[in-house]
Amino acid sequence: VSRWDPRTEETYILLGDSYLRNGDMDNLGSMAKTARQWFPARGEFDAFLAAHFLSEGDHANAAQAARDALRKDTENELAIRVLLAIPPGD
Repeated sequence: VSRWDPRTEETYILLGDSYLRNGDMDNLGSMAKTARQWFPARGEFDAFLAAHFLSEGDHANAAQAARDALRKDTENELAIRVLLAIPPGD
């Protein structure tokens, strides 16, 4: 199975969801960085990366990644939640 196979994309999204549910933010960030290079059209990976940055307290990169996700999917709930979690002025 090639990494560009649609099943692979979905598998990575399921993996990201699992990391997120389990609070495994380090692996979420690592996976998201790689997957968004392989699947640049999928906003889910930008949103996963935004959640990772938020967990690290990196609000600037979290906001940028969340905005990237929302440019690809205006209804990405994780990206919206990340942006709402960033304190005003950050």
